[in-house]
Amino acid sequence: MLSRLTGSCNESTWMDSDMTDAAYPGTIAAEYLPDLNSLSVDHRATFRVGQIVRLTVVMERTLRDVHARLQAVRPDELRNGPDAFGALAKETETYLRMAGFPSAGLAHSALLDIRRIYGERNRFAHDHLLVTDLGQWDRLSLDNTLPPKHVKQVDEAALRDAVLDVVRAQWRLHALENLVAQWQHGDMSALSDSGDIHNGWAAILGGEFDLTPGGGAMITSN
Repeated sequence: MLSRLTGSCNESTWMDSDMTDAAYPGTIAAEYLPDLNSLSVDHRATFRVGQIVRLTVVMERTLRDVHARLQAVRPDELRNGPDAFGALAKETETYLRMAGFPSAGLAHSALLDIRRIYGERNRFAHDHLLVTDLGQWDRLSLDNTLPPKHVKQVDEAALRDAVLDVVRAQWRLHALENLVAQWQHGDMSALSDSGDIHNGWAAILGGEFDLTPGGGAMITSN
């Protein structure tokens, strides 16, 4: 059950009290705060890339839950879902439109952003991070079809921002999952003013929130 912790009508902080540690974005998001200066440059990169990969596994699980729910089956019973994340997102969006989901427009925008962030995750997971003399990294693609000098400079801030992008994406997927569940039970119109809880999830799905230091979602829409 979603609970509003603090805030006014246009600035509310939300958490999900019934989620497990693995599924609730905030419990994982708190891990981006540790001071990594005691680690070597190489180990700092390993830590951040590990966070990105771990979070995107949760993202994929959440999306697969939504995909299965739209077919009225349990995720572990679905045998024909796409393997690739991008294809899974596109097929989920198709099911949302076909079913007449009231927030299909918001879902479309959210899934576009989420696919982009997942693509960036793939680059961190598959590219080579080479430590430079400045204590940062050159990110080199191992794809031989790309130009030999296809290099991107990455620093500590870029790695941390990549973690935060994935946390935000997971919040939006979590919102989509809740809106779909409530809609299927017939107790909401996602964009109506039928209640703060529904409007809160719709705002999060639309990206109208900031992350709090503890990993919560502070809604910024009016």
